[in-house]
Order: sequence, then C-alpha cells, then structure tokens
Amino acid sequence: MLSSNLVLLLNVLFTPLIYSQFDNQAQIMQCSNIEFCATNFKPYKDPEMNKFRTKRLHAEQLEKLWNLVKDEGIQVISKNSELYSLIQARTFLCVDDVAGFLLDDNITDYVTSCLWTGGEQVSKCALVPPQYANATFTYMKAPIWAAKLREFRTRIGCSNSDILASQGVQELYICNERCVQAGFGYLMSVLIIVTLTLSFFKNCVVHE
Repeated sequence: MLSSNLVLLLNVLFTPLIYSQFDNQAQIMQCSNIEFCATNFKPYKDPEMNKFRTKRLHAEQLEKLWNLVKDEGIQVISKNSELYSLIQARTFLCVDDVAGFLLDDNITDYVTSCLWTGGEQVSKCALVPPQYANATFTYMKAPIWAAKLREFRTRIGCSNSDILASQGVQELYICNERCVQAGFGYLMSVLIIVTLTLSFFKNCVVHE
C-alpha cells in the first residue's frame, strides 16, 4: 500500500502534458539524418508545454519520488498506475547520455542545441546553458560531463549499473550550426572529403 504522503504527492505531480512544436519563427538545423533541432529555441519561453519541458518535469518528479522512496519505500507498483508510467520514463532518462543539464537550477534561459557524446554516432536535440548557444561547435571534457551525468542519474534514482555506466561516458559535443558536418563549413567539408579520397587511392596504389 502507498502511504498517504506518497498518494498526495502523485496527485500533485501528475497533470496533463500538452506537447507543442517549435516556435514557427525558429530556424531549424539538422542534427543528424533523423534528428532536427530549432536554433536558440528557449523551451521555457514557450507558453505551451513542449517535449523539453516535459523531460524536465519528469526529472523533477522522479527526484521527488526517489527522495520519498528512500524515506518510506514502495513495495508494489501497479502497471496501470501513473506511477508506473513515470518509472518507464525514467528508464529512458537513465540511459540518455545528453540529459545531464535537465535538473540545473537556472534552466529558464537554456536553449536547444545538437548534442552527442564521443561514443555516439547520432546527435540529439537537447537543452544546454546559454553560454554554449553562440558557439558553432564546442565540447565539455569527459571527466566533467561524466560527473554531471552521474549526479543527474543519482538524483532521479537510476539503477546502480546506469549510474556506474555514466563514468564511462566520453566528452560532450555541442553544435549549433552545420552539425551533420561536425561544425565544419562547406568548403572545409569538401577539402576533408577530397583529402580522404586521395589518401584512399594512394594507399590502393601502394598496396598494388
């Protein structure tokens, strides 16, 4: 049985979530072949609920829930309860390597950027502090990002294995322009392709 305090918390926490699209005035950038992101979009300036604010809300709920669980404990969670849905949301947040900023205190002015870690092949659209918004391409060192990700996963009650896995996460890359090219311009991208092509043919000739 859930305690009365926990039931009261759940009644307060769970409110209908309404999703909205990006602001029509925002410029859309391509993070990858399957992911697109609005440049300098501020989710908390949007009057409607959006997926970024929803993730933040889930993280806040999970942190409060985890604090209660540590104090009072939960024995059984019904699959039909909203609590179970929140736990399912935690499953995804606990393996999201770019979610480390979600529980920051001053998140109102945070903006969306293309993010990925050194071990990932596809970037995601996620929130970053405003100081990273004007850089075409930048990064956070692996030890700093791993520590931040570990703190986030600990606060929302992730499993010990997920928390431990955060220590192996590599540096965080942040991109705001030409992200499918890792921030390189068109001419530089062409130069890199030509250089790699010439190197490939040179190696073929040498081996023959």
